[in-house]
Amino acid sequence: MRKILTICALVVALAGCGNEEVKEKPDQTNSQYVKMVLKKNYDLKKYQLVNSISEILDGVDHINPEPYEGDAKIMNTPSPIELKKFKKKNLIKVYYLLQALSDSDFRQKIGEELEKDMNDTSCEYGGVLYLLENGEVKIQMLPHDPLKCSLDIRSKIGSLADYRYCLPDVDYAIDKLAVFHFHSHKTYNRQSTALSPGDGGIVFSRMDGNRFNVDIGLRCKKEFVNLDLGVYRY
Repeated sequence: MRKILTICALVVALAGCGNEEVKEKPDQTNSQYVKMVLKKNYDLKKYQLVNSISEILDGVDHINPEPYEGDAKIMNTPSPIELKKFKKKNLIKVYYLLQALSDSDFRQKIGEELEKDMNDTSCEYGGVLYLLENGEVKIQMLPHDPLKCSLDIRSKIGSLADYRYCLPDVDYAIDKLAVFHFHSHKTYNRQSTALSPGDGGIVFSRMDGNRFNVDIGLRCKKEFVNLDLGVYRY
C-alpha cells in the first residue's frame, strides 16, 4: 500500500511540473518573418512600397545636416527611381518605421527616452524595434554594454563615452525589425544625425523644440547610405 501511495505521489508531482508552458521559438529568420507579416497585412509589391514611401517622405520636413568626416552619404527625399535601388526587405523596414512614426504615442516614447539620454552622459541609449503580427512596431530599450565597447578607445575617455552605444548580447525575438540608438548629446544635434558606414540600424537624433530626426542606414547596391526619414514632433 505504501509503495502504491509513493507511486501516486510521484505521478502527481510529475503532472504538476508539466503545467509550465514551454514556448518554442519560431524557426523563421527575421527577414522571413517580416515578409510573412507584410504579406498577411498588406500584400504590397515593391513598386507599391516605393510609391508609399516616396509619398510619405515628400510630406515631412527634412534637414540638411553637415555630416562629420567619415559619415556615410545622406539621401534626403529620394526619388522613386532611387528608392527602387534598395532591396525589398529594406523597403519593408522603412515602410513599417514610417507607419510607426505616424503614431503620436510612438513618437512620444522616443522623445521621452531621448530626454533621458541627454541627462545621462555615461553613454548613448538604444535598443531594438520589434514587429507585431498586426504590423505595429514596439520599442524595447536595452542597456548599453560597456564590456562590448571595452576595445573602443572612445569608451575609455570620459567626454567621448557619451558618443558610444554597444548593444548587449541578448536573444533577440524573431520579430526584431531593426536595432536603434540615440544621438542626444545636446539639445540640438543637427550635425550628428547620420550613421557611420557599416553601422546599420536606425539613429534618432534630438532636435530643438521637442523634435527628433530619423535616419536609417541601408545598403544600396554596393554603397552604404543614410536614408533620411525626416523630422518629427513629440
